[in-house]
Amino acid sequence: QLDAGVNLGTRAQAYAGLRSGLLKASIDTGPSDFPELDWQRDTSVQAGVVYDTRDAVGLPTRGVFANARYIHSESWFGGEQEYDLVEGVLSVSYTHLTL
Repeated sequence: QLDAGVNLGTRAQAYAGLRSGLLKASIDTGPSDFPELDWQRDTSVQAGVVYDTRDAVGLPTRGVFANARYIHSESWFGGEQEYDLVEGVLSVSYTHLTL
């Protein structure tokens, strides 16, 4: 994976890059609704942003953490699957005051 990015002040970051590798999927437990995959090449471009105002990484008492990325893969990139993926996480920390 090769990324290039920029820091946006001290709380945010944006990046874009290319990733390439091999993947395999097999079912260990549960229903077999999804197909198993032998080793396949996966090549995609991705872009993402990170925003973090938490007061601590481990046990924050205030602040927001957001991380989002978009991945796009097509066969002409060299991969064997064509797909788009959007994923993200949002976490808000606060101190609960008891009166």
